[in-house]
Amino acid sequence: YTSLRTFPGLKIFLISFVWMYVTYLVPEMVWYGFDWLDLPEALFRMLFVVALTIPFDIRDIGKDDPRLRTLPQIFGVVNSLHISRFLVFLYEVWVVISFMAGHRSLGEMLAWIAGFELASFLLKGVGKNVSDGYVSFYVEGIPIFISILLVLVHFIV
Repeated sequence: YTSLRTFPGLKIFLISFVWMYVTYLVPEMVWYGFDWLDLPEALFRMLFVVALTIPFDIRDIGKDDPRLRTLPQIFGVVNSLHISRFLVFLYEVWVVISFMAGHRSLGEMLAWIAGFELASFLLKGVGKNVSDGYVSFYVEGIPIFISILLVLVHFIV
């Protein structure tokens, strides 16, 4: 028996895959059926969860055993935050591409972009405010903020 924590970076991707599968792929397959165009969206959602999980690893860097080899332990705090913001940027680009391809409405695209911009802003503050409250409330609240915006868009439009 070996722990998943012994494989550097594997845990964060498994967590992200499970979140993406449960919150996106399963509902998508149940309500709309599987479409191959769902795969890029699923991938970018998974990477978005990775991006939002990195601040938790940064917060815990002082408590974690160095043998865990979390992304901040491997790449450092600053580089991990760059990775996190880059992953958010990639999803933002995908949202614009999917809008231009006709798979999203203008309101949906703008709601996602507003959420991504908030995420980028908050991720910049993680290095300075790595407190439990900052990460657990603000960073963890980003998907809730995006969800509220998407619900509002659907009721307004």
